[in-house]
Amino acid sequence: MKRLSIIGTVAVLSLAVVWPALATTVSGRQNPDLTVSVSLASSGADPEVATVGDVVNVRLSVTNNTWKFEENVNIRVLVTLPDGRSFDGALTTPLAPFQTIAPRATLTVSDAFPTGPYAVTLEANNGDGVSSATATITIM
Repeated sequence: MKRLSIIGTVAVLSLAVVWPALATTVSGRQNPDLTVSVSLASSGADPEVATVGDVVNVRLSVTNNTWKFEENVNIRVLVTLPDGRSFDGALTTPLAPFQTIAPRATLTVSDAFPTGPYAVTLEANNGDGVSSATATITIM
């Protein structure tokens, strides 16, 4: 019984340690055919805040949740800067049944980056609707 209690305590503590890293991950499934996910995490002490020299890990994913081959999934990424300006990029790609595409990038924060909140929005549309998710991170 004591061993089970120790295992339970370790499991709870493990969740407490992992939880902050999950705070910068957002998923969306407004269109049940497609799930999108955006994750922004700083290498600094707080995964939601980056300072000069920190590395920001950017992870995006789009999943086809159906048995249907999706020939034309329109994917758009929008980056919004602290001053409200935004930049976007888009592509169209096929997705096989239950296929996930998951590009990753890293970015080292320099003193040239304006401070404030940044947002990354990922949208996917297969013609039957859009799924979207937005994650944010603050640069100080």
